[in-house]
Amino acid sequence: MSEGTGTISPAAPVDVGAADSFLGLGRARPLWFGPTDRPLFGWYHPARGATPRAALVMCSPFGHEAMSVHRGYVHLARRFAASGIAVLRFDYDGTGDSAGDAHDPDRVPAWIRSIRLARERLLRLCGAGSTFVFGLRLGALLALSEAVDNPADGLILFAPPASGRVWVREVQALQMLKQSQLPFAPATPEPAVVGFPLDQATREAISGLKYDGLVHPPARHVLLIARDDLPSGEAKLAPLLTESGAEVVVSKAPGYAEFVPEDPVKSRLPQAVADAILSFIDELHPPATGKPASLPREEAPAWSSPTPYGQFSGQTPASDGERFSGRPPVPYEEERENSPPPSGEEVPWSSPLSPPPEEETPTVSLRPPPMREETPTWSLRTAQLRGDAPGPLSLRRGEPAQLNSRIAILGGGIREEAVHFHGLFGILSEPVSAELPEPTAVLLFNIGANHHVGSNRLYVQMARAWSAQGFSVLRLDFSGIGDSPIAAGKRENEVYSKHMFHDARVAIDFMIARGAEHVVLLGLCSGAYVAYHSAILDSRVSDVVMINLLTFHWTEGDSLEIRTRSTHKSTTFYKRAALKLDTWKRLARGDVNVRGIAGQLALRTKKRLYREAKSVAARFTGTLVEATDVERGFRLLDERGTGVLALYGSDDGGIDVIEGHLGSGAEAMAGSRSFRMQVLEGPDHTFTPLWTQRQLVQLIGEYLLERYAGEP
Repeated sequence: MSEGTGTISPAAPVDVGAADSFLGLGRARPLWFGPTDRPLFGWYHPARGATPRAALVMCSPFGHEAMSVHRGYVHLARRFAASGIAVLRFDYDGTGDSAGDAHDPDRVPAWIRSIRLARERLLRLCGAGSTFVFGLRLGALLALSEAVDNPADGLILFAPPASGRVWVREVQALQMLKQSQLPFAPATPEPAVVGFPLDQATREAISGLKYDGLVHPPARHVLLIARDDLPSGEAKLAPLLTESGAEVVVSKAPGYAEFVPEDPVKSRLPQAVADAILSFIDELHPPATGKPASLPREEAPAWSSPTPYGQFSGQTPASDGERFSGRPPVPYEEERENSPPPSGEEVPWSSPLSPPPEEETPTVSLRPPPMREETPTWSLRTAQLRGDAPGPLSLRRGEPAQLNSRIAILGGGIREEAVHFHGLFGILSEPVSAELPEPTAVLLFNIGANHHVGSNRLYVQMARAWSAQGFSVLRLDFSGIGDSPIAAGKRENEVYSKHMFHDARVAIDFMIARGAEHVVLLGLCSGAYVAYHSAILDSRVSDVVMINLLTFHWTEGDSLEIRTRSTHKSTTFYKRAALKLDTWKRLARGDVNVRGIAGQLALRTKKRLYREAKSVAARFTGTLVEATDVERGFRLLDERGTGVLALYGSDDGGIDVIEGHLGSGAEAMAGSRSFRMQVLEGPDHTFTPLWTQRQLVQLIGEYLLERYAGEP
């Protein structure tokens, strides 16, 4: 390899065919890598074929944007791997499933170092001779920054910001908008971006990332993919890269807006962008057959999905020239699920009060011994886009590539393991040594289509805090969400579906097989819906924690978009808003849906008066008030001794939903010893403010300790 390229030297390729099977996830493998005291988490997608034609590291954007595109990155990685390219997608230090916290110092150098670690790890795994680095938004700017100190063969930059300072201005404006919509906006803006910490030091470090001053090419070949909704930085970046000596191609492949929406459930993977990337790599490293490869039939499952990622859409515009002309997409098929459900059938579903079916506990393999690896030896240079041309990055040859590094020991006595059972993927956090008197497992269910880290990385905070207290915590991806493959006959990104009750049941089986004597189910919004019904269906559940549950009833085939649009704030919110001058100004501008709000309030008033009238009549006649199915469900849990903690933000519309069944303040459950309902002041629906996240983690942690460690 030429010294001038600065490309990481590859090691011998690793045979991944039979060495480390991870059933149900095809050839993709989860792994921790990097420093043993601060490991990074990622997914390795080995290239189809004996030898990969190239290696590609995928760098995520930041915060809510990374949440939106997570499932799309899964599909991109599989498509690239099917075309003969080895892929590693990963989480930066202190983000996603990786060790560390976003409040830690020196975030930008740590993120750039994460990219360097990922590049070295990938080449140790696959042995490819050429390295490409892909980045989206801030990920593009970080990828470019890392490549300045360690040039790659190719850079693929999707919607790069015009500079770090421009990106910071954009996210600050978004944060101000979101903060103005919060129930209680603090006097001093939080150091965050839509629920993700981003302190002043990190903002300044990102603002210092610039494109000018390039004295050598960060890559020999660069593909810039522009945004199709707003201007991005390609107009400024392209001439600077060309002047540095790089060969630059600019693509206007459409699809950014549909790929990076606010809600992950709406994300669509654009075919045109995937085509542009593959065309770029194909021209430099053609496929062995001269045509795109398809996934091997024996790995393809029987799943039909009219879902965002199951079908590609869009065409490459003619303006991109022959180099980016339309091409047939690589046939994409999710892997076949090799492990059947415990009973071989789906959970029967008749009513929320149906008893759980009788079944045997499945046999679950025990966890493998922890794997450790040495900290790579190199010094991290600061993230500046200027300086002397570097030499090649050295790599110690002969060091074993630990493909099955699925266990990491984190700080604070926490052990985390990537687990897979019956087609479901999750991350299990456990205490290394401390144990409760009675082993207790907490299962965290997906929040909408967000993957297992949870909105605002909330589930990672919960899992690590409670594991330090002695609990085993599993953050789980349901079928077709996050990193779990789609089960046959299911749809992708379904956030309300009865198949989730089956997934919850096998997760309970899994944790009990690992020694749990008590099982706690927890979810926010749609995750709370699954937790509630699963607790009713399965008498093995000891506690259920429901956070901002919006509905107790969902009919298969209902439109999530229509249901979301029709969701309203709490009655308390509207009463408080009516006293604010700003509300009347918005009303005058026509920015308030008066008809919808009035209709919802009238319906709530009608339900409340009806329930009160029935209560009065019952007192006079000496009869009992007829309970709703939801109240009967809570009473069933109470009879079993199943603890219930129902938490709601004061402005959340779910308060009126539960009070419609249980009365004001859940008075119908007033005599219960195991039911608690608490209203929290300050959070929005997904606990975006950082202080509300800390409050929630502490509150539930205290509840768990009280229940299972005897601590008040």
